[in-house]
Amino acid sequence: MVGRDWSGYRSISVGGLLLLSLILFFPAPLLSQELSLPEGPVQIEADRLTYDRERDVYIAEGRAVVVQGGLRMEASRILFFRGEMRVVASGDVVVTDPGGSVARGDRLEIDLDTGLGSMEWGYLFYRPENLHIRGRSLKRLARDTYEVEEGRFTTCDCIPPDWSFYGSKVRVTLGEYLTARDTSFYIKGLPVLYSPYVVIPVKRERQTGFLLPRFGLSELRGPAMYNAFFWAIGRSQDATFYLDYEADRGLGKGIQYRYVRKRGSQGEVFLYHYREDDIERVRKYRSLENNLGHPQNASDDRWIFTFKHLEELPYGISLRADIAEVSDDEYFLDFWRDPDRRDRKDRELQRLESNITLSKGWNRWSLVTQFRYFDDLLKEDDSDTLQRLPQIDLTASSIKVFGSPFYLSIDSSLVNFYREEGIDGVRVDLHPVLSLPLRPWDLFEFTPEAGLRETRYWVSEEERERSRNLYHLSLHLQTTLVRIFDLPDGGRLRHMVRPEVSYTYIPDKDQSHLPSFDEVDRIAGENRITYSVTSILTGRRVEGGKRIYHDYLYIKLSQSYDIAEARRDGEGRRPFSEISGELNIYPTPYISIGAEGDFEPYSRSFTEYLLSFEIRDGRGSGFSSSYNYTRGSGNYIDISADVVVTSKVRAFHRSRFSHYKDPLTGSDKFATLETVFGLKYQSQCWGIEVVRTERPDERLIMVTINLLGLGEVAGIRGSLP
Repeated sequence: MVGRDWSGYRSISVGGLLLLSLILFFPAPLLSQELSLPEGPVQIEADRLTYDRERDVYIAEGRAVVVQGGLRMEASRILFFRGEMRVVASGDVVVTDPGGSVARGDRLEIDLDTGLGSMEWGYLFYRPENLHIRGRSLKRLARDTYEVEEGRFTTCDCIPPDWSFYGSKVRVTLGEYLTARDTSFYIKGLPVLYSPYVVIPVKRERQTGFLLPRFGLSELRGPAMYNAFFWAIGRSQDATFYLDYEADRGLGKGIQYRYVRKRGSQGEVFLYHYREDDIERVRKYRSLENNLGHPQNASDDRWIFTFKHLEELPYGISLRADIAEVSDDEYFLDFWRDPDRRDRKDRELQRLESNITLSKGWNRWSLVTQFRYFDDLLKEDDSDTLQRLPQIDLTASSIKVFGSPFYLSIDSSLVNFYREEGIDGVRVDLHPVLSLPLRPWDLFEFTPEAGLRETRYWVSEEERERSRNLYHLSLHLQTTLVRIFDLPDGGRLRHMVRPEVSYTYIPDKDQSHLPSFDEVDRIAGENRITYSVTSILTGRRVEGGKRIYHDYLYIKLSQSYDIAEARRDGEGRRPFSEISGELNIYPTPYISIGAEGDFEPYSRSFTEYLLSFEIRDGRGSGFSSSYNYTRGSGNYIDISADVVVTSKVRAFHRSRFSHYKDPLTGSDKFATLETVFGLKYQSQCWGIEVVRTERPDERLIMVTINLLGLGEVAGIRGSLP
């Protein structure tokens, strides 16, 4: 819950009316060949072309056509009053531009000196926004201001339009607003809403104004309304203010401020506060077992604060900040799925991290300094939570050693572990690795490696230093085998097999005297051989003179053999590790079958695996499913389907289940975690989406209506009985 993305709420943009105004009010082609204007050469055709010397007017009559550049005007009669620099066109006036925008009317009058004028019973179509405007009269009042009497506007191409707005007087100021008085909203020609006055931003760029509210209804919230006001402070900063009212729950207030100081310097601040009427009542609506392990420490005042910033400093140094703080450990249980929040947090989030990072990179070196602070959402008291203040990492990769064939890589770190209660201290870990890449007989890739690891500790309230010295040796050998098969249709199949084998040795060393901060503090001994084989089958065909490649098959198998375990005295030795495998089959570009997992050779059973299947067609319809199995843990089934019913109608379904064995009967049991059914209709200028979602703790329905050019104008939510 880190702000809201209101991009879907953009109002009609008519910034392009400026171009149409030029088409309407600067029809230079009305001049005869005896005259010239700076705008360029003019071509005029008419059944009759005359000049009235007494009135100093050129008259084109009978299918008059005037063309200048890409602009074209047609009318039954066109008059050009040269002395007054005034043009009058009448009788089916049509003006078009190269982009397809059109203006039509019964009569057009324009003053060429001022650019002001009017069109009677006018119609304006602006193609970039697909905007249609009709009115009894269209007037240009100023350079960027237009007024429409008895105006109607829509983005629908059909007649009558599926929806439209009508106003007794509509005024458009380019780059600012469209305002209308005595406004009615029509659906299929029937008025359904009325407002004495409306204001709508009329450009694509960010514009100050109220965003369209959203309305909701649920048993927990009661009637609800979510409001926002957007303030376009300038080209490089803006702010959004939130006021959310839920009648049966409480009131939310917030602000989101975004800024760009300069290139490489930008950020965002978000603060949201929610006042619960009764937090105990909110908890009663949760059907989460054990509160998902979160302590019940929330009060009626709930809030979240986030701050993000990026600063590119001199000498290639980058500064990043990502700060997040919440009022209580239950916060994301109640707000995680709110559709009005931009960055949704999962309700199973267990730890919230804030960090500040300074980094500097060179050709093969990298230096990163981080201050990392953790809020454990499963603990009410974080006094024993381990913080990293700071953590400094210096790494290098593939540095050639003094022109020799050897390469050096370094992975080193310094961490200051801090907590209020418990053991903390400083750890320095230095891990250089020396490697020698070789290509024997130009058939194999053979790389021996040797590494040292020096780790030192300074534990709080201890005078003595603790240390650990380790080394490791490894050998890596691989090769690639390729064979090409020609197909009867002229295509080819490429089969690649890549076997690999590696050996790693790390001495087994007692490390019980060291503190245990993370996985670096306990490195197990290893004397192991790992082997794997990868097989890829790729097809190539030629269509339309182009080569098209398609991977049909991908297989990888790997396993390890523990030499130390094989030499161990006693029974029960199990030197062979699990067999890890991955299989992907793509028989056509629209079908994929996948499987991956780990097989335990001694019990002859899988410890975990994932099976997946997906089929699609060229229209967008498809079906996919997956089964995730973990021995001794939860198993999950995911199913989804999308069906393109017609070019305008799409249906979709999502389900997620847990699969387990009943401990008493041993029978298979399935529990529904989430089921979603949806239907979406999208016509040329409007759409509606209805989604029904069922979860163990709620059932809700959401209806979303979109109007082309206006965005989302309704979001109705309600709990189902």
